Amino acid sequence: MILQQLKLYIEQHGRSSRKDLANHFGMSEDGVDTMLDVWIRKGAINKELIGCGSDLCCQNAEDVWYRSLKADELSVTVVR
Repeated sequence: MILQQLKLYIEQHGRSSRKDLANHFGMSEDGVDTMLDVWIRKGAINKELIGCGSDLCCQNAEDVWYRSLKADELSVTVVR
């Protein structure tokens, strides 16, 4: 149920930050990441990591955004 609600929220808002999703649904940011990984693997949601610099690992990204994808788009993680 919460998976559908997360996806619907992102679809309605076009693009949502991990922080906004965590606040709206009353959960941790790690919880948001874990749940949205399901939609990323299915190709329905895209993840954008902002503030990683040149590090190969972006675990400490300054900001994380999620965007719903159209049927003809590919699901990729964008690092900026």
